Parts: sequence; structure tokens; C-alpha cells
Amino acid sequence: MKNNQNIPFLSVTILNYNYAHYLGKCLDSILSQTMPDFEIILINDCSKDNSLEIIQPYLSDTRIKMVNHETNQGYVSSLAEGCELSRGTYISVISADDYVLENTAFETARKVLLNDRDISLCYSAWHEIDDSGYIRHTRRAAEHDYVDQGLNEFKRLILSSPILHSGTIIRRDAYQAVGGYDTRCRYSVDTNLWLALCSVGKVAYINRPLYAYRAHVSNMSNTKGALWQATAEMLLGIDVALSRFPDEILPDKNALRRKAKKRALVAVPTLDIFANRFKRGWYGFWKAFQHYPLLTLGQPRVISLTLRTMLGSKNYEYVVKLKRGKSGETAKPKETTYIHS
Repeated sequence: MKNNQNIPFLSVTILNYNYAHYLGKCLDSILSQTMPDFEIILINDCSKDNSLEIIQPYLSDTRIKMVNHETNQGYVSSLAEGCELSRGTYISVISADDYVLENTAFETARKVLLNDRDISLCYSAWHEIDDSGYIRHTRRAAEHDYVDQGLNEFKRLILSSPILHSGTIIRRDAYQAVGGYDTRCRYSVDTNLWLALCSVGKVAYINRPLYAYRAHVSNMSNTKGALWQATAEMLLGIDVALSRFPDEILPDKNALRRKAKKRALVAVPTLDIFANRFKRGWYGFWKAFQHYPLLTLGQPRVISLTLRTMLGSKNYEYVVKLKRGKSGETAKPKETTYIHS
């Protein structure tokens, strides 16, 4: 499949396992893109539903190449396989239950990437939606578009989690330079890759929601076992990513490591609590406390999580606005603040 002829600008891996109900919308949202220079690597990981029936009509489009597993290979294995089969100068992954929001999404990213060939990673704002398509919240990394040096973005990303896996675009040679996805990980395999990519190029952010993440009970990260495992993998990723930067470039490495690990311990619970998934969020917090009690409790975030749970969304935001008004701060979305739509 790899050759030097007719190399597409972008290769998109679609991962599907029993997502027949969502797959059509995902494929339609990609095939309707105004930028036609892409290929789709559709990996059907031994689905037990009618996914093959849904896929079949789409195979008449020569840009789609299907890999049909006769035995289930699992998420990470399928993910790595899709990237290995990709021929594009840039690569991306979209889960079959997610979809593209705008038909100009690929074109928007292409303009950014062509303007600076040193960009290794390009991502955008995104919506989290429920099964009915209702927008639960919008996730933004900043209030404006930007392209920044990898080291600067690394210092931000190691302390935040604003990137959606679906739709994030990676320069393929940068992906290869860092060794691709860390197959030791399952739940934070994407987050750890973003940190690694900061060591080999610039990072671009587009402050417009271009992709939708569908949160539902079948999501792999919704299981109880995933709550602590995701955190443990983030802690591993922090150490690995920091080792990529020489001490002379990152002299405050130890202080940053401690700060990042404190943030990682409550990152998953924070996302859940601010999305009103209180029971799940506090369960994740309890698991973190069991492993690292002092680091988990010894941070100001505990206060905001408690207030958000007790006051609810509107009252919490009202209190935050009052506090900012008294202190003269300009209201800005923080790492875990969601802008409700």
C-alpha cells in the first residue's frame, strides 16, 4: 500500500467496533469535505453488529480502503495499524462514533499546515455531544488561533488536556520520529503522543469547533477500570515526555514534573465533574487519593471541584464571576472550564 505515487495530503483512520449505528454519519461527514485530497483507512475490528452492511455501499469511493479483522485486535493495535497503512503526508484518526462538524474542516487545517511545514500537530476546539446530538459543552484550548513552538505548547499540554483524539492532524514524519503511539498505553495513548510530538515540531490550534465527540455508555473510557488506568498512563507519559527535552532547554524539569503529576491525578475527575458526571468524577478522585494521597489532596483544584459539585453549573459560574470581578481579573476560560453552548 505504501508507494510514492499519488500520495494524498491526509490519511484518515476510522476505527470501528460495533458502531454501525453511528458509522454512516461519521463517513458522510468526512466524504462531504471540500478538500478531496485524502484517503480513508477504515478498520472494522471484528464488529458483531451490521457494520459491514453499512460500510459496503461506501466502498465504491476509491478513497476508502477497508481492513476487516476476522478476530478482534483491540483499539491500540488497530490504531497503530491504521497509521502504518496510511500514505498521507499528514495522518489523523476519527472514531466511528465521532464526526466532523464542518465540511471545510480539512481545508481549514490544510491552510494552516501548508503555511508552516514545521507544524507537527494541529488540533481544534470541539464539542462533546450526547447520543441525541445535544451539545453538552465545548472544549477550547485558547480564545484565538495560534501556532507556537513545541516547547511552549509542551509546557501547556503537560498541565492540561484540551485535545480531542478524533480530528487531530499529525505530520507523518513527526509521528515516525517519536516512534508512533506508545502501545504500552490503552487509555492515554493519544495524550502521551501529543506530548512527544511537541519535541519534534511546532503545534497549531484552531479556535473553532471542527469535530464532535460522542459521549455514551459504550465509550471505552467509561468503564470503572479505565478511570485509574488512564491516570496511571498519563503519569508514565509525563516522565517519558520530559526525558525528550534536555535539561538545558528545560531547566525547571523537576518542578514541572511535580506540577504535572499533581494535575494528572485530578485531570480525569475534573473533566467528569465539570461535565456533571459527579459520581464517576468523585470515584476517579478517590482512586487517585488511594495511590497518591498527599499529591491528590494538596492542590487548590480540590476546592473548585467541591464547589462545582455542591453549587451546580450556574451557581458555580456565578461565584467565579464574582471572584474575578472583585480581583479585577479578566474572565478567561481555564484549563477545565467549559464554554456551554
